[in-house]
Amino acid sequence: MKSKTFKYIFGIMLLSAIFLLGCGGGGGQSVLQQESPETAVMRISNSWRGSVTSPSVVVDNNNRFIRQATPQETDSNTSSTSNSRVIFLKDLAGGKPYEIKVMSVVKNNDNTAEVTCRFGYTNGSLIIVFKLIFDEEKWWLDDVEITEEELGENEAFYYIYHLGPDNKDIFDFETLKGTIDDKVSAEGHERDDNDNYVYDPVTSKGTLEGTISSSEELKLIIYYKRRPADYVVYYQFLDENGKSVDSMAQKFSGNGLVGDEIDLSTIQYTIPDGYEIEEKPESLVLKKDSSSNEFVFKYKQKKKQEEEEDEENYTISGVLTDSKDSSKVIPNATIKFFIVDTNATKGYSEFFDDEGNQVQITTDENGAYDTSKLESVVFKEGTYLLVVEAEGYESQTQKVTLPQSATKTNVRTNISL
Repeated sequence: MKSKTFKYIFGIMLLSAIFLLGCGGGGGQSVLQQESPETAVMRISNSWRGSVTSPSVVVDNNNRFIRQATPQETDSNTSSTSNSRVIFLKDLAGGKPYEIKVMSVVKNNDNTAEVTCRFGYTNGSLIIVFKLIFDEEKWWLDDVEITEEELGENEAFYYIYHLGPDNKDIFDFETLKGTIDDKVSAEGHERDDNDNYVYDPVTSKGTLEGTISSSEELKLIIYYKRRPADYVVYYQFLDENGKSVDSMAQKFSGNGLVGDEIDLSTIQYTIPDGYEIEEKPESLVLKKDSSSNEFVFKYKQKKKQEEEEDEENYTISGVLTDSKDSSKVIPNATIKFFIVDTNATKGYSEFFDDEGNQVQITTDENGAYDTSKLESVVFKEGTYLLVVEAEGYESQTQKVTLPQSATKTNVRTNISL
């Protein structure tokens, strides 16, 4: 049973969108600024999306309204019967996209062209013809004709569904017409334009063929499964000068499913000591394109000099107290550090941090100080002169040798003023 109401509503929706754009005769036509009729239809869709609230147009998975013709198809400027050329219109109520298939694009010798589309719905299908005219170096939409595809005396519609895991719809179902009692097949209707899914011939077996009946709808099913993906994980190593150490390079191959993330815990590999991460992938999610599934981790050897400096970074700490009352601590006192140098004029030289500032520290409220809190300062092995100054006290000096020779440890020295 064919739905005349659906045809009427869809026709009004489609034509109203065009007339809202000023389409019709003369200067009110909608301008399309490309020479290809296929691109003209694409721009019609673009104008719908940008100029009116309904029907809104959505693009297919490859962000193209009409896909590129395959080498087996005829010249795109004359005609084409590609089943993959589609325009999508979104259902205003349910949000589900309707698929309008472009059956042919014919460019005539009189500067006109016709784009014939077929739109299938539950109880039938519509034939939509976009009529175009080329004038002033542009294609113009001249008219749109919508007719219902009639069924013959012994004809009926049958349907092809595209289902993924858990019977999830991967693509919209297809509505086809055939002769009653004829055996038909869904073979040749498999699609490969969804990055996450691929045709599953095993599950589809037994659901691809059927006989058209006048009493019961024939539904054929094409099943899809998660698309498999191979991947390679590379571990590369650089020496302390940034040169690749090819002898240490490691390569691990694996496989998974598109959309999944690689579980690195399955790779049994320990990074050698003395190396730190230099570069790693932003994402480990597998994609359809195998060239995108090559993941590189780079490690660089730590400089030996830096390691030695880390080991030699000793600390000096202690508490500043009043010499007349050992229980009284002296907060906010300043301690300046100098390096004892017997070759210097004064027997010592100033000690600067990495920014060129004289190294000094202030005791806290408990009279304590700790050089580990000083940034950009490294206390290497040697002798230091501490000059202590506090308001109300005479300045005091004290020498400290790092490290303590017997234990090779940091130094704690309390000072009294």
